[in-house]
Amino acid sequence: MVNDKYLYLIQLCMELQRGEDGTIEGRCIDWEGTKGPTILFNFYGNIPSLEIDIFVNGWRSGASPTHYYQFRFNEDLEKKKFGECRDLLLSLLKKEGNHGIL
Repeated sequence: MVNDKYLYLIQLCMELQRGEDGTIEGRCIDWEGTKGPTILFNFYGNIPSLEIDIFVNGWRSGASPTHYYQFRFNEDLEKKKFGECRDLLLSLLKKEGNHGIL
């Protein structure tokens, strides 16, 4: 079974992508991240793993993520890496004024 901590990270990623209108769709049209950080995440069910790319200053064509995290579900949770990713997402949420999940 997937550890709830991974679902929490996904939830933080989605919350950070909310637009001014409160919807995730409202933020997704901002392709160049001019309204704040951009989060990309991939779930691979065949491995299984979760990858999270964080573009603190927004996504730009050809840009590399500011932060990258990969978690493999069949390995023990790396608490330090998990905490670092969670804390970064929470700090970005606080900075952006999104408090729905805090």
